[in-house]
Amino acid sequence: MRMNIILCLFILISSSQTCDEFKNYSYKSINESFNCLNSVSTTISENKILVDLLHTYFEAYVYKDILKAPPQPSFSRTYYKSVDIDTELKNININTSCLYDFLVDIQKIIISTGDSHLNFFIRPEQGKPNALFFDFYYSLPFKVSISNTKQMYLLPQSLTDPFNESIPISIVRNQDIVVKYINGKDPFYVIRRFADLFVPLKCPHARFTNAQKSFTFGSIGRTPLPKSYLNTKFEIEWENGEKDVISYFILRINRSSMSKRARKKVDGLYTSGIGNILLPEDVFDSLSRGYNKLKKNEDLGYVSNDKMVSCSVNTTKKINTFVLTSFAPDDDWQNYQLVIKQCINLFDENSYPIQIILPLNGGGYVTYAQNIEKIFAPHDDVNLIVSARISNFTEKVMKQVEAKSIKNPPNCQPREKTNVDVLGDWYMNPRIINYGNNEHKIIQPSLIDENGEIIERFINNQRKPTDIVVYTDSFCFSGCSIFTKGLKERGSAIITGFGGDPNGNIDEFEVGQSPTTVLFLNEYLGKSSDPFIGYGYGLSLSFFETFRFNYNYNETIPREFLPDIVDERVDIFSFSSNDYSAFIESTLTIIEKYKTRCNPKNKRLVKKTTNCDSKIKIPHAHGGYECDDNGFWSTKCVPTYCDYGYLFDFDTKRCILQSCPIVQPDGFHDIIDPEDPSSQETSTSETTSSGINNVFIHKTHFMIIVLIIFVL
Repeated sequence: MRMNIILCLFILISSSQTCDEFKNYSYKSINESFNCLNSVSTTISENKILVDLLHTYFEAYVYKDILKAPPQPSFSRTYYKSVDIDTELKNININTSCLYDFLVDIQKIIISTGDSHLNFFIRPEQGKPNALFFDFYYSLPFKVSISNTKQMYLLPQSLTDPFNESIPISIVRNQDIVVKYINGKDPFYVIRRFADLFVPLKCPHARFTNAQKSFTFGSIGRTPLPKSYLNTKFEIEWENGEKDVISYFILRINRSSMSKRARKKVDGLYTSGIGNILLPEDVFDSLSRGYNKLKKNEDLGYVSNDKMVSCSVNTTKKINTFVLTSFAPDDDWQNYQLVIKQCINLFDENSYPIQIILPLNGGGYVTYAQNIEKIFAPHDDVNLIVSARISNFTEKVMKQVEAKSIKNPPNCQPREKTNVDVLGDWYMNPRIINYGNNEHKIIQPSLIDENGEIIERFINNQRKPTDIVVYTDSFCFSGCSIFTKGLKERGSAIITGFGGDPNGNIDEFEVGQSPTTVLFLNEYLGKSSDPFIGYGYGLSLSFFETFRFNYNYNETIPREFLPDIVDERVDIFSFSSNDYSAFIESTLTIIEKYKTRCNPKNKRLVKKTTNCDSKIKIPHAHGGYECDDNGFWSTKCVPTYCDYGYLFDFDTKRCILQSCPIVQPDGFHDIIDPEDPSSQETSTSETTSSGINNVFIHKTHFMIIVLIIFVL
């Protein structure tokens, strides 16, 4: 016993001394750094407690069953990985005394699911020994730039002194030279490898988009990369024949010494899964640059205080630009909404096409996603069809909060109007779906509805779907994918892929990732009752799976496992808030193409026209010309949307009465069709005789009390 105490004291003293030698704002090699990182110890008993807790709460993880035998898309038999979470948890080595290795083992399970909503994270504010990891960052001395000709360049990873001393002269000298090989292979292979190993997303393009940034810089506290990987050497060969060998290094930047701005950004990481990508400029104030509100040839524009939403009009090219980097505004949500309102009013003053750009969008409040979709596609059904996995913890959540939030589809009434001791048939008589030999037992399909006041509406110039080009880098996460998948499923815009893997398959370029609502354990249990917080950790997981819009409510595969592929793919591999020229030229080309041509794989995107109203005999239905199999617009009229108060059922080809109440929007009229003068006359009379009540949506409307439906 005495020897054990002496040994523990020796370990603690050695750990303190080892880490004290690693000074704040300094850097070391991987081996030197791990002398400190590996010195943070854990115990077998604590490891066992944590694994047992994960077993318990993972029962509410909605994809636990489907991951054992996931359905595969038509283009691949191995697109989704099979994972038995219970087996993987049992295989974790709880006998280790090295905390870092223990966390790496857990991280492997998270990554294998391809679901970034599933997140076991360190809470550094608790001041436990694991908080030390949030003082460390891995980095390479370069960042990756990809040209629009699909060539790789390595640019100096400018951080701040003294870290800039680590940049080899070869990187500086060859920053304008194309990289030919890395480790003797296609240079993009190293990014794909990092993506496959460490990025928990299902789509390869989404993983690549994330990895292009996170491969060269990231937080050890958020992503504990194995020492074996960090010791990888990268032999760079440029096209001019010059070679060099580059290695990772570790920076120490104590969280307590950061600026308020940087600490806020870093603190948001430990609850965000993969939703936010950490960039050097988030950590180093000297790299944080301003945001130009107005660009060349653009005479009007708006930017929110948090820089998450912006817009402008290029009057020379006649293009409107709307940029969203997040659906989760900072504290100033009123300003976020104000800028959205200003942007829509700005766009409503002209009839130019609209391009919507979603660069590295980490998601946010689902209600913002629903609301913004409704602005650009007013006939879309933006309610979510959801289910949750039957479990003891799920039952507790439902009884205390969620049963009052979700709705019964036929009548839009809450599943339970008060807290109850026994849940109704919607829970007690669950739906059972089999994936292979695995039973998936879930609550009856329910609705998360959103029919509140829309931030703003188009009054004069509502655009047709073929006048809206939405750019996604496939990373488009969580709430962002609610937005893009909604548009794609309804044929409400031309969805276009940018970024991603330059040599990847377009048939795998998804519009977004993880259209799922997330539960943060501490938000439900409270900090005092969350069993993980006492150990310095937190847990989030996918709670409500969402389904496609089938009004028989009998879909069997959640949208998480149904790839929605972009309509177009463009060779744009970077985004700058100060230069939209590449996107503008691309949008002009796409808009011109869709005047005569279309995507034959997307029959729901039609060329809307009121000329089809007399030919469509379905009550309340409207639509346009269908895309022919040859990729040109046909003269066949097909229905795609209905009058207000009705929803178009693509399966039965009819308009059904909407169960959830919806208010006819003041001042709104259907799309003006230049081919039909009568539609212009009707629209003019409507807009001159009505106004619009612009009401801010209160922040509390954007969360389901317990289920914070976002990833920051």
